[in-house]
Amino acid sequence: DLHSFPTRRSSDLEKVYVNGALKGVTPLVVENLPAGTNCRIKLTKKGFRDSETEVLVVGNDMVDVNIKMKKI
Repeated sequence: DLHSFPTRRSSDLEKVYVNGALKGVTPLVVENLPAGTNCRIKLTKKGFRDSETEVLVVGNDMVDVNIKMKKI
C-alpha cells in the first residue's frame, strides 16, 4: 500500500526532502509512500537551520507533519 502525508508550516516555501530526495516546497502533500516504513523528513530554508523528523507510515492514515524551524 502507498500512503501520503501533508507538511505544513506557518510560512511557505521551505524545501521538503523525504529520505534525502527533494519532493517540493511547503505546503505539500507527499504521496505514494510505502506502508510500514519510516520516512525521514527534512525542511530547509535560507536563513534557517535545517529541521528534521521521522514519520512512520501506517495503514491508510494521513499524517500531519509540523516541523519548527529556528533562525540562524
